[in-house]
Amino acid sequence: MPRVAILGAGPIGASIAQRLAERSRVADVLLIDDNGSLAQGKALDLMQTGPIDGSDTRLAGGADSLSAAGADVIVFADDTATGPWDGDRGLQLVGRLVRAGATAPFVFAAPSQFSHMETAAGELPLSRDRMIGTAASALEPMVASLVNIELGRT
Repeated sequence: MPRVAILGAGPIGASIAQRLAERSRVADVLLIDDNGSLAQGKALDLMQTGPIDGSDTRLAGGADSLSAAGADVIVFADDTATGPWDGDRGLQLVGRLVRAGATAPFVFAAPSQFSHMETAAGELPLSRDRMIGTAASALEPMVASLVNIELGRT
């Protein structure tokens, strides 16, 4: 079973960790945050609900972002102190993980990370096939197009 590293123990990262643990689809979830003790605490809380949820997923927390390099999937979520991993800070982290030998797909879970994905694809030796995003910015135009089709305004 795969191992997932989630960068950021904020609301987005913690929710993803909880859902993965509830579904028992992964063996390990590593919750990584600049505030390592907070990430460890959230991981412990989630792991303690495992017997209630019927989950045997192992959860751990820490502060070393490079520990994500060996994961099967790396999720960029939201750090508790600074928010989503985007901009130069996020790009530097992606670069460090690529240089550390990470071969996993990168999932950009925060809506604000769309431009970050584009920059990473253009500036780093990272295949676009390894990047997955939420594409929340595409939702509004898609809904507008569907409404116009239904109203016959195409």
